[in-house]
Amino acid sequence: MANETPGLVLENRYEAPPEFAYRWLTDFHEDDGQRYFGMASPGKIVRNGGTVELEGDMGRGITTRSTVTLAPPDRWSAEGTFANKSGRTMARTRIVESVSPDGTGTHHRADLYLWPNGWMARLFMWMGAGRARREMRAAFGRLKTDLDAEYRSLQQ
Repeated sequence: MANETPGLVLENRYEAPPEFAYRWLTDFHEDDGQRYFGMASPGKIVRNGGTVELEGDMGRGITTRSTVTLAPPDRWSAEGTFANKSGRTMARTRIVESVSPDGTGTHHRADLYLWPNGWMARLFMWMGAGRARREMRAAFGRLKTDLDAEYRSLQQ
């Protein structure tokens, strides 16, 4: 692929140990897309051994499909697409995530890559890049809040 530099790097630090963070972050639920990423409706999830197929409705006729490959105990990656309502691929994506010890907690890093397909997709992605970055940072903040809250609730 032409661009092997992440378009966005997100990082969080959690109170929980890496084993807990890995399990929590890779335990996908149908409502995760709505809760964290503003998707229009619950997604579909199919688990098959070390992979997870995710499908979601982004609204406005855009769907996302990803295959997540789990690499326990500390890494996972997702290869995906955004498609319009006619099924045409508008962009390909890759997300590479990892967790590692950080003091008494965990450091979580996500490298996001995006390859638009065609000039119109490149234009729309360019126009919406600032908003998309803000939304992804906010989603990462919600992940941190929920992961830390669940970990604390289990420690009591």
